[in-house]
Amino acid sequence: MYNTKNNKLSILLSILAVIVVIGLCGGVYMAFFRHPAVNNTAQVDDIATNEQGEVLNDGEIHSMPSNMLFAARSFSAPLGEGDKPDTIEAIISAEISPAKAKDKTVDWMLEFVNSNSEWAANKTLSDYVTVTPETDGSLIATVACKQAFGEQIKLTVTSRDNPDATATCLIDYKQQLTGMEIALAQEGKEPTVNNSTKRGTVFADFENENPLIVDYTYLKSDVYTVALDDGEIVAPVMTVEYKAALTTALNNAKADSAKIPVAEKDGDGCSLSLFCKDFIDGYTAAETNAIISAIDTNKYSAVIFNFAIGDENIATYTFTIDTTAIKNQMRVVSLSVGTEELIFSEDMETYTITYLRAGATNGKTLFEIGSEYGLSKMDDGFYPETYTSGESVKISDLKARFSCSGPGGDYHSGGGSGCAEYKFNGWYLDSEKTMPFDGTIPLGTTGDIALYADISMLYTHAY
Repeated sequence: MYNTKNNKLSILLSILAVIVVIGLCGGVYMAFFRHPAVNNTAQVDDIATNEQGEVLNDGEIHSMPSNMLFAARSFSAPLGEGDKPDTIEAIISAEISPAKAKDKTVDWMLEFVNSNSEWAANKTLSDYVTVTPETDGSLIATVACKQAFGEQIKLTVTSRDNPDATATCLIDYKQQLTGMEIALAQEGKEPTVNNSTKRGTVFADFENENPLIVDYTYLKSDVYTVALDDGEIVAPVMTVEYKAALTTALNNAKADSAKIPVAEKDGDGCSLSLFCKDFIDGYTAAETNAIISAIDTNKYSAVIFNFAIGDENIATYTFTIDTTAIKNQMRVVSLSVGTEELIFSEDMETYTITYLRAGATNGKTLFEIGSEYGLSKMDDGFYPETYTSGESVKISDLKARFSCSGPGGDYHSGGGSGCAEYKFNGWYLDSEKTMPFDGTIPLGTTGDIALYADISMLYTHAY
């Protein structure tokens, strides 16, 4: 430091100047740590900020702040076993006064504010945060956060010339938004959702006027020093889409009838009118019946809910439609002439379609759990379980080549390991493959139908 050994007053002033100037770089710790830079779920990068919310991990050198906050990006992809999160680094610089001080070397030190806390006990601090001077004694150092920590950390820089001259920076870790879950409710109905599989059931009922309510719950990380309040989170935007086969069937039943509902904000979630009374507003009896048939035929995994923040999709849920109600809401098409008998359209009689492997004797259908062939469906292929005599139905081919799911998967049977591979050669109307089927069930067809797939094995399981 500046040489004032023979002047006590100068010594005192010099010490005070060093403490004040370096202390100004550190500032005063705020009881309530505001951090506007990460107070929303649109955060797309790991970030380090000071108490003003200014970004520190931009590769530039910044004055040592009084407070530093590290935050990992929200909705980060889960880490694999043995993987570590990306390190977040900030380069900071301390200042010494007076500028003409002879010895400006300093030492940097990190310590837990409460090393005996339940979280910090037996933890090695350098596993979480490190400080590395540019050179020995340098006023410039890199502070690196390696992973989330649950006890506040204090960074201290000390003058080598005057150990009483120090400055500190308190370092925190912001709680991370890791995911979201939803809950469904609808008056008079019991929609379901499984947040683990992100699948569930919604209802179609053309006599129902009650909206579907979607409530949000946010999932947050367990290790942090600064909590993330729900009030800081910008709610995701929910959009709805139908699978391609349902969209096509609806528009074929009535042009432009595949109307996508708009989700409206409602409390901590949103609400929407999904296959309710207004869906068929103004439709004729025949159009209504055609719409009912289209929905019932394409009800499986038919509705997709997407949740996004900005341009980033953070969750996708898929729902099957419960069509119990609408199947009982077929409308009268005509009255028979000269009698009082009401005639309901026989064209809307519903029949089943069963999918089997030609020559198989185990009785399993193609797509049921335990079958070898459940992965044979083409993406966006059309494989309805029912049809009506009032419509022409086109059944899709299976994938030209496909495999089973292997041991432990849903579509694997018998012994052996690995994945057997198969080839699809065409559809038939009989197990003996004497009656080829071109994929089209003509208008006016009646009766339950069994379709047999000619499947040959290319590669067997490993034994």
